[in-house]
Amino acid sequence: MANIATQASGNWSNPATWSGGVLPGVNDVAQALTGHTVTIDQNVSVQSLSNTGSGKFVLTGSTARTITCSISLILALTATSSLIELDASYSATGSIINAGTIAAGAITGTAAAFIAILAGATGSVSMTGTNWTGDSSATGVATSLVLNQSDVDVTINVSGTITNTQTTSGIYNTSSGDLSVTALAFHATNSVPNPGGVVAVIGTLANTISVTANLVKQSSQSGVLVYIDNALSDVTITGDIAPTTNSNGGSIVVMIIRAKTLTINGTLRGGYNTSTYAVQVASTATTCVTVINGNLYGGPGNNTASGGAAIDVQNGVLLTVNGDVRSGSSLNGDSGSGIGGLGINRSTATPVWVKGSLFIDNSSTNPAVQWSQTANTAPLRVGQSGQTSIIQDNPRGRAYNGPIQIVAGATILYQYGNYGPDGTFYPEQPTLTNVDSDLSPADVRDGVVYDSDNKTGTMAIPNEDDVLLGVPVDGTFGTKSVKMADAAAITGSQIEVIGA
Repeated sequence: MANIATQASGNWSNPATWSGGVLPGVNDVAQALTGHTVTIDQNVSVQSLSNTGSGKFVLTGSTARTITCSISLILALTATSSLIELDASYSATGSIINAGTIAAGAITGTAAAFIAILAGATGSVSMTGTNWTGDSSATGVATSLVLNQSDVDVTINVSGTITNTQTTSGIYNTSSGDLSVTALAFHATNSVPNPGGVVAVIGTLANTISVTANLVKQSSQSGVLVYIDNALSDVTITGDIAPTTNSNGGSIVVMIIRAKTLTINGTLRGGYNTSTYAVQVASTATTCVTVINGNLYGGPGNNTASGGAAIDVQNGVLLTVNGDVRSGSSLNGDSGSGIGGLGINRSTATPVWVKGSLFIDNSSTNPAVQWSQTANTAPLRVGQSGQTSIIQDNPRGRAYNGPIQIVAGATILYQYGNYGPDGTFYPEQPTLTNVDSDLSPADVRDGVVYDSDNKTGTMAIPNEDDVLLGVPVDGTFGTKSVKMADAAAITGSQIEVIGA
């Protein structure tokens, strides 16, 4: 192995570019020294690429290139520019950068990145790697992994974890190019101000944004892991999303400032603080249509604060949940600072449709879905045609604090009580203390106590075996069959019954 550095700017294929006139080979480290620009005019296979100061490697023109590093890309401690640039003339489709392990130094440039795509470039590029970790000592950096300022489609595949320990974005897209990022997981371990700690998309042209990874905000500090501010973007996130247990208030994993659509395929869990959300659809996201294909869980309460919501909905056209919504568990039961978080916190008139079930945790007073009183003009839609959904209340609270609209053709099973650790439901007798005192006992189910324990309902509900087959009764259907002779006797009709 040799470390072969540049002696001048020039094409990779030109021996005069390299010290000693020797081109780097598969077992060598190729290093662009400060002030030198190496134009990659052929496919390249080396052990590593690195730079110092303003040294860089450039992809240009319309011919796709493949860069293969068997060990790593190294953005040096002294780097003041990006390691690889796609310049304004780049228009190739299908260039590939095989990065190996991507290792960051302490970047000091104002726009330094492993890959920087300059304004004017078009085409596409893909990047593969094993892991990537940003460096916490980076300062003044727009990004560290990819900075896309042009109309280039970028595909990033990392077989391991993308971890950003910096205070700035890891993948930053300000263009109209589509972005696809796949990794085992995304982590951020420092306070991350807007616009985001791993992926940030800001622009005014249409983008398709695809993120495939489990998203974990690993920090006790505030910040955002994925930040989208583009009203024309279609955003798809595949993976589970959650702040970690030590995340403080303001720690939001996914923040949608503006987007056209947001689709999440995975489970959402709130954090250990009332303002620690898995996802927030901000008040500015007026045109966003959100679909969640998975279950939502409110965050658990702890010794210092109540749990956060799985999703905080401040605006949008519609939120649809193809799954169940459950409030979080409470550390201190009915009172104190450790109440479990909401599944959905809704503060505007955005319609919400939960196609699954609503559950309130045994220990929580917070509902699965909560709307502010000013937003209760529109009902919560529950269920889907041909399916059965459960709405569960318990003695501590309700699964929902507003009006509910049942979808046509849906079957709703209402439960009052708690689920045991083994998943068995244990019903309890409702005590309705907040029901209108003018309600007649004849209109309340027999035995139900209401009006602050002053009245008891007397309305009898027949069993299903006393109700005609198929007739709805008490959340189910009658099972009783009537013979022709019985019908004749009941109606007094002149029906001749033969063989009855």
